[in-house]
Amino acid sequence: MLDTTEGARIAETLGTQKAVILKNHGILTAGPTVEAAAWWYLSLENACHAQLLAEAAGTPQPIAHEMAALTHQQVGRANGARYAFDSLYEGLLETEPDLLD
Repeated sequence: MLDTTEGARIAETLGTQKAVILKNHGILTAGPTVEAAAWWYLSLENACHAQLLAEAAGTPQPIAHEMAALTHQQVGRANGARYAFDSLYEGLLETEPDLLD
């Protein structure tokens, strides 16, 4: 917490990637927009949860490379992530109209 070089080390490790899993600290995401970074955070958190559940249930079955590539095309890019987050945000504003007050 007092080591100011920690942020630089994390940034160097992250490089041009969108996410990093920090040992003992959790996950961190970055992106070209707040919406993209937020969506990737939610997606990574869900993926981590699914991985833990799969491992607890037995031997996880990997998905096909083609399916992973398709998913990346749909939401793995900044515009897809931003649009996915926008719909989540709009739904949140509908259910919580006082959110921004």
